[in-house]
Amino acid sequence: MSKKKRRPDLQLKGFGSQPLLVNVSKAEAMMRRGRWHEAQEVLESLDQQYPDRVEVVKALVNLYHEIGNLPHYQLACSRLSQLKPDDPEITLMLAGSYVANFRPMLALRTFQEFLDRWPNHDRSDEVRDIMAQLEDTKNQIIAEVGLSETESLDIAILHETAQSCLEQGRYEEGRKALVNLLDIRPDSIPDLNNLSLVYFFESNFEEAIATSHRVLELNPNNIHALSNLTRYSCLSGQLENAKSFAQPLKTVPSDTPDCCLKKVEGLSFLADDQGILDSFQEAEKSGILDSAKINPLLYHLAGVAAMRLGEEKLARQYWQQALKLDSRFELAQENLEDSQQLISQRQGSWAFNLNSWITPQAFRDLTLLYEHDQSDEELAAKDAAQRYLQKHPEIVTLIPLLLDRGDEQG
Repeated sequence: MSKKKRRPDLQLKGFGSQPLLVNVSKAEAMMRRGRWHEAQEVLESLDQQYPDRVEVVKALVNLYHEIGNLPHYQLACSRLSQLKPDDPEITLMLAGSYVANFRPMLALRTFQEFLDRWPNHDRSDEVRDIMAQLEDTKNQIIAEVGLSETESLDIAILHETAQSCLEQGRYEEGRKALVNLLDIRPDSIPDLNNLSLVYFFESNFEEAIATSHRVLELNPNNIHALSNLTRYSCLSGQLENAKSFAQPLKTVPSDTPDCCLKKVEGLSFLADDQGILDSFQEAEKSGILDSAKINPLLYHLAGVAAMRLGEEKLARQYWQQALKLDSRFELAQENLEDSQQLISQRQGSWAFNLNSWITPQAFRDLTLLYEHDQSDEELAAKDAAQRYLQKHPEIVTLIPLLLDRGDEQG
């Protein structure tokens, strides 16, 4: 069962530099003691109250790097680079964050900017070696896009920018980048799939579903589109539609770790536990799970399915394997701990946290509703609840799903 985490005492009063520096020091002390979540709460709160302060952003860079949150590590490096554009070490840190996040063209561009500004830096030869290693990737991208080198690289950078925005929750920026890409290549399936996700995260179910259907018109067996439509239909209350997309999703071969995860992810929203285990075991037999790029989420979702089917020993093995891949993977750790409780004290296995079931906008609105609920004004709280359900009618159909397979918060 998920453990309750003690909220830190921020004591952020006034706007002078002293409260800021004191609380940054508090957060850094928490990090040294391994109290990562408390440190994150402190720093992200400070970042909201003191935007674009170097001390805070630098601490966030260190935090995200330590906890392995690579998308936000990249974002924090980018922000720090904007605040300190004349620092070569920070420019190199940004380039390295692009490499870590598999954004090779953004990395190449940043490494080149570094060499243009500091050609005689102590690490310039190291940078040239890294750039040489990225040349093959660059040439592959140019060949795949099929345009001139400049045009191909511009498209690749725009694509990587859109992917980064999607991972970091910068949906408006990501949507603009994807629309620009689709103006150039209107039938680009990866960009269409990403655009459908942006629409979903913006609570625009209609456009999300329509965009995924457009992908299926181009490729009826696209696993990402079938999985997305399974999820969108399930979370918008269209369970029969979700099942109709899950059926072909199960039959399409998944020959990469990413496709296998996407298939299992879609089936997890429907709690098609046998379908999940069948897909997972098929991947085991094919050797897909031997890949160095395997995502621990795949083992976690298999563990949840196994637990729900009564295979407790197998479920624990899968969660333990997920933790071998990522020792800080909370979902696997919490489910494993829950499975070791007495049956009467268990929460029950859950695949996702609450914020995977509802969109970011619906989650923000739910937070406001919770604040109303804590007030003494009962009538105002009821009115707020009614307005919330009018704005997000899908929540009503989610209630039985969350009771069946949601986390404690759900």
